[in-house]
Amino acid sequence: MKRKAYIGLSSPTAYYYDGKKEYFNEQWQWNPILESPQGLVTLFDELWFISQPFCPVSLRHEKYVKFIDEDTDYVPLIKQINSYFENDDFEGLIKSNPYIESTIDLNSNYPYEQFKKYNKVIEYIYGRKPGIN
Repeated sequence: MKRKAYIGLSSPTAYYYDGKKEYFNEQWQWNPILESPQGLVTLFDELWFISQPFCPVSLRHEKYVKFIDEDTDYVPLIKQINSYFENDDFEGLIKSNPYIESTIDLNSNYPYEQFKKYNKVIEYIYGRKPGIN
């Protein structure tokens, strides 16, 4: 059985921004910094990142590095959920995923406002709005 580490949105400690592309020539102008990449490589057989922008440049082409949004059965689910955020359809997201209502207190306005800001968060991270290639 393979030991897998799932590295998501909050895993990078920080980002090194290289707007002039002096140190790496990638699609994104930043390089995520992981707190303990040597520990991850030592303790796990596979490192699964949510997407390439969250993986350090030096790891992106290693055989033990995988990307959830490219290489799994979750791709259709990720695209479906992302479409709700692209269309600002929070109600549709809740209807198709009833566990959200049981997990988050939707009676207050707070969660809705937070989910509405998701597109802006993605835009700040990627440098463009979700769904735009």
